[in-house]
Amino acid sequence: MSSDLSYPTPPADKRNLEAQARYLSELISFIFKLPLSEATIHALRRYFARVGPENSEDLVAAILLECWEAHRSETTLTEQELIRAADRVRQRLIRETKRTVLTGTPEVTPSHDLPPEEEVSFVLREFQSILERSSPEEALLFQRYYLDGQRDIRALSEELHMSPATVYRRLSQIRANFLSRREALEPPHWAD
Repeated sequence: MSSDLSYPTPPADKRNLEAQARYLSELISFIFKLPLSEATIHALRRYFARVGPENSEDLVAAILLECWEAHRSETTLTEQELIRAADRVRQRLIRETKRTVLTGTPEVTPSHDLPPEEEVSFVLREFQSILERSSPEEALLFQRYYLDGQRDIRALSEELHMSPATVYRRLSQIRANFLSRREALEPPHWAD
């Protein structure tokens, strides 16, 4: 940073993580009068590397905003607080990126649609096989939850004299058994 009081200039190469970390260091020093150690700048550089060069500008801005909010709430800004703020922002950016990452168009495999009456009988046979292989309690739970539509777990647990945790566990087992049976009956996708 220069000795005059001019505002720090952003790096010309936005993808240069070292330059971005130095720029953030200069901003923090200029705005909050907090000079950063080399260890802190190195930690910031690691955060920039984790979010990737395409997100480094966003990370600079978000860290600066976090520090500004801490400053406005009269929190003393230290290097430790800066690292915590950078970590919170990095985690938020990574979560948002994972949510918005576009995937390629899914491959659509042709399905062999059954006529409606055959599909209904197929589903009924599946339900019947589940009920036959289940204990009476599980069969009743399956019927009440999936077929009768009784979705209130607390009411189901009172009706069946089970704890809500047991009801959740049994429903999970029923769902897993159903899905594994369904997977075993369906041909694998690579066979299409």
